[in-house]
Amino acid sequence: MRHKSTSAPIKGYKSLDNQDLRIQRTRRLLKEALIELVIEKGYDNISIRDVTDRAQIGYRTFFRHYDDLKALLYDVLEDVITTMRQVMVPSRELDIVEENLRQWYRIVEKDADLYRVLFGAPNYQELIQPLITFTEQSTKNVFRNLDIPHEIISTHSVSASLSLVRWWLANDMSISADTMAHYVMQLVIRPIIELIPEN
Repeated sequence: MRHKSTSAPIKGYKSLDNQDLRIQRTRRLLKEALIELVIEKGYDNISIRDVTDRAQIGYRTFFRHYDDLKALLYDVLEDVITTMRQVMVPSRELDIVEENLRQWYRIVEKDADLYRVLFGAPNYQELIQPLITFTEQSTKNVFRNLDIPHEIISTHSVSASLSLVRWWLANDMSISADTMAHYVMQLVIRPIIELIPEN
């Protein structure tokens, strides 16, 4: 399976062509170990050795895949973007967009620890830039007729949506995923879509 980056190459991330099952397994174990340890100790309190010990992977093996923990964290983010690409289908149809949001919130609910790690990372603002870029690329045609710069729309929609996901996780997901998706639709997405002039 060929690794396809969703954004500019990430310094320290070693994209390998023709990933075999062994490479995929090693990276999966390292990512799972990172997520577990960040939840337990916080990102600033773990080392590469901690991750390799938890993953039961050789220390030197780590460097065949990543230059540092930041590069590993970016690979985790790549998984998030891949998932978003699968469920977030650009559309100006409100029913389709809300269903996309419901699917995404259900995924966040299932992988809550993963998202808590991303939101708790010290370089969180840097980490969400690929999400903004992905949103900008995938909605370019939908919002092409607006007089607001597309980059501003993408930054606003991603930042506002992720802030609400962050709030939801911090409050132990006490509101259902479907209800949160509805709230985000009403507060963030619908007002943007309603700016689009009728053809």
